[in-house]
Amino acid sequence: MPRTHFQDFDRDDESPVTIEYTASGGCSAHMGSMTYAGHPGEPPEIEIVKAFNEAGPVTLTQAEDERMCLWLAENHEDDEPDYDDWRD
Repeated sequence: MPRTHFQDFDRDDESPVTIEYTASGGCSAHMGSMTYAGHPGEPPEIEIVKAFNEAGPVTLTQAEDERMCLWLAENHEDDEPDYDDWRD
């Protein structure tokens, strides 16, 4: 099961909402080298698991869902430790 993350947003009516979501796939860009042309980065695939506020579950509009998924895809940072970096 994919790990879930949380992010706070404002809905279109400016009321606060917390999103629980999963992010899978995606990769960072590789600028290339002498023997490899490189490739552009790809954003992760975002799935909103649930939306809620202090009053309970919230149903997002399609526009809100798309806006929040787009923002999450562009700004998601995986908080997994980088095991390749010995300085951690």
